[in-house]
Amino acid sequence: MVMKKGFFTVILITLFVLSISACKTNSAPIMMIDFGDPGDNPIDELLARVNPNCAALTPVQQRSFLPELWAGLFRDQSRSAARRPETKIYFLGDSITAGFRGVLAEDGPGIESWNMLRNRYGADKIINMGIGGDQTQHVIYRLLNGIFPDDYSPEYVTLLLGTNNVGNTPSHNITRAAEEIAAGVGTICKIINWKSPQTKILLFPVLPRSGETNMAKINEINPILETFDGYFNIHYIDLLPVFQNPDGTLVTHLYDPDLLHLAAPGYAAWAEEIIAAIEGR
Repeated sequence: MVMKKGFFTVILITLFVLSISACKTNSAPIMMIDFGDPGDNPIDELLARVNPNCAALTPVQQRSFLPELWAGLFRDQSRSAARRPETKIYFLGDSITAGFRGVLAEDGPGIESWNMLRNRYGADKIINMGIGGDQTQHVIYRLLNGIFPDDYSPEYVTLLLGTNNVGNTPSHNITRAAEEIAAGVGTICKIINWKSPQTKILLFPVLPRSGETNMAKINEINPILETFDGYFNIHYIDLLPVFQNPDGTLVTHLYDPDLLHLAAPGYAAWAEEIIAAIEGR
């Protein structure tokens, strides 16, 4: 990776080398990301509070969900990004994002909405970088190792991420867990802005889901994410009024039966919010 000049403070991130064929992780040299001096903004203030070695900030390959499949998707996505220098919308996230299109074929629950977006903006102008099971640390790894090449500059990045961190982070300290997850999302935003300052980041909240403990974390994460709006070309778009009733219950017809993943109507509602953000409606 080419280092940007004119910065002073160095954030050290330990990376690992991906072996696609064997899907093994080996130690690798430390890569330095020079974000510059910490600024007067909520992301840098948050990063100063959390443990820099927490899981949400430590870039690694995903090992929990079919690692060989993950490695293949990562490889294919990196190649796809390299072939599409003129990208309008770059979808980044986990299985909720992947479901817009589908994992191995175009058969996801959101495929009708995906095709509508392709018809509206150009089939070769939108790209899906969602992988099921990914947490913030996995997306950081992917961003730094191929899915966002140097000199790549999509017009928009949509980012909806964090629910897998919610489900895999210890719950004995809800506030600390929420801050670490939000810091992971903020770091992803900073990396995108560092690589492509002109790219507009459409940041969405962690969607409400079933489970009181899950919602306790989500209810602390989203107010933090909202404070990122206006920094690093981030535009926070609140989906909670769409997916949550005034009494806090889920709008269940937008969800799959697991009350985590989205059904086709959920993708249609999300797509409309994306269109409204892009077209100023």
